[in-house]
Amino acid sequence: MKAPLTFVLVHGAWHGGWCWRRVADLLRKDGHLVFTPTLTGFGERVHLTRPDLTLEDFATDLVNVITAEELSDIILVGHSFGGNPVSVVGDRVPELLKQLVFLDTLLLKNGESGFSQLDSAIVAQRIELAEKTSGGLTIPPPSPEVFGVVDPADAEWLRRRLTPLPLLSGADPAGTSSGKWSQARLTLLARTRFTSRPFEHMSGLRGKPIGNTWNWRPVMTPWSLAQTNWRRL
Repeated sequence: MKAPLTFVLVHGAWHGGWCWRRVADLLRKDGHLVFTPTLTGFGERVHLTRPDLTLEDFATDLVNVITAEELSDIILVGHSFGGNPVSVVGDRVPELLKQLVFLDTLLLKNGESGFSQLDSAIVAQRIELAEKTSGGLTIPPPSPEVFGVVDPADAEWLRRRLTPLPLLSGADPAGTSSGKWSQARLTLLARTRFTSRPFEHMSGLRGKPIGNTWNWRPVMTPWSLAQTNWRRL
């Protein structure tokens, strides 16, 4: 058996560290060290939601875990929205990272925000929904089907646990001015079938070089991420 690896898995919008449970179980079964932090205002930390939460706050959440656990040589994985603070972490502590992995996520350059990369109609719809449901504080979670979850038991599990997304976090620009994160070994993982419109553009990246340090890995299902793809990172 190869030496154990250290994973920090970062959840996406409306989720929490809980969503990685099955993937983490598989990785730990193989002897790896796995951390699944929940960002401030999400999941079990939803009570900490506030109007001014930014990507810098979420990056600090992750750096604090890395520091407190004294981690190094980390494979840092950001799924969907989670890829945004992961880029900032890569800019802050590149020396502690073995690899950055972006799973079905936007790839933000310095000064770009999640909203700036989405269709303006989608952004307007989300802002309007936030205004109607929370006075502009948060965006309520969509139905499990939006995430491609169709199994009734899994859909109900998801429905119970999804929490609102802080609105400002979508408009906050990424602070990656040093560009250090892009010097790390980078891997882009993307499902071969896209059910979420904001990430459809990634299907066009398949087979194309994305800088000298990029690797491309298509993912058939979420399970293949843990069972097969991590071994090829």
